[in-house]
Amino acid sequence: TYKLNEETVVKIKELINSKISDNLVITKLTEYIPKITSEFDSSRRGKKFADEWFSVIKTTKLNFTKYLDVGSNTGSITVEFGKNLGLNKDSIHGIDLDSFSTQKIIPVKGFDFQYYNGLKIPFNDNTFDIITCSMVLHHVKYQSILISDIRRVLKKNGIILIKEHDSKSESVDNLIKLEHLLYDTLSLGLSYNNFSENYYFRQTNKSILKNIMLENGFTQIKITDSFILEKYYKFNPTKHFYHIYTEPLPVLFLTL
Repeated sequence: TYKLNEETVVKIKELINSKISDNLVITKLTEYIPKITSEFDSSRRGKKFADEWFSVIKTTKLNFTKYLDVGSNTGSITVEFGKNLGLNKDSIHGIDLDSFSTQKIIPVKGFDFQYYNGLKIPFNDNTFDIITCSMVLHHVKYQSILISDIRRVLKKNGIILIKEHDSKSESVDNLIKLEHLLYDTLSLGLSYNNFSENYYFRQTNKSILKNIMLENGFTQIKITDSFILEKYYKFNPTKHFYHIYTEPLPVLFLTL
């Protein structure tokens, strides 16, 4: 993410070997790597991940008319994914907290954005036929409550695409936290103490997600893309994975 020259890399290695406190490491890093510009909101990054999301859901061969991104942040991916679905901006919706790690979320143009409280989704029942929730659940304390409300606003036989960490060890948990720490301090400018006071993480993995979705009446749709199933998962250190779920229509039994 950050392009570093050789001299800076040497300094960072010396920091690691010095075994000083995390707080002091971050202070030194901000001196070594000033004014980092993040790609988080770039259209290039948005298009890259939107294309990846679309490659996951295109095998469902469904037509989508109204889309919601839960935890959209600024919406740079949301807008591009909505375009991939063939939707206009009035049919592309995103919701998120008013701030994340104390940073105010300022949405990009091209979709309808609303702030919400993290649990109660501000839309009517059976509104959307596709919902995405990408890298959100590991920040949510009451995951089942949020999933239950997602089910409420999802149309019958609609789908939800979830991207998460498959975290099953303390080392992966720590690496996830480190990713957030570096981004929030080096790109957003938060202090180490500010990050520590506001960061929330809840371990999430494939097994935990499957149980939550099953408890809320969802069934899983098999993903067939080999890149997503094998290479993408295998070579990313924090074990990102994709799952697709749907709430099937109830089976009606007729007595003759």
